[in-house]
Amino acid sequence: MTLKYVIESNTKTNKSFIHNRPVRQMRVSQFKMNMQKSIRRLRKSKKLTQRQLGNILGVDQATISNFESGKTIMTLDLAYELILVFGCDFYIECDLSGIMSLPKAS
Repeated sequence: MTLKYVIESNTKTNKSFIHNRPVRQMRVSQFKMNMQKSIRRLRKSKKLTQRQLGNILGVDQATISNFESGKTIMTLDLAYELILVFGCDFYIECDLSGIMSLPKAS
């Protein structure tokens, strides 16, 4: 598969995201907000304090508080750890299915 074909293919199937930065930025903002709310809801549903979740992830309580309030953006490493800690619940809570249904880059 040539690079030209990949670019043309992606452009046709994902045109609204490739050429529309405001749409992408809006989706990213929605995703971050959803993750923040999800962390708090899942933590509470598992009866964990911020300190306890912080200990599990190897960060302090203030870091968890900052993630939940949106003051700090978590690293990909910590986001993946949350997926490992909360499993399927995190996947569903954050509605990662919307990301998975986007066209794949070939």
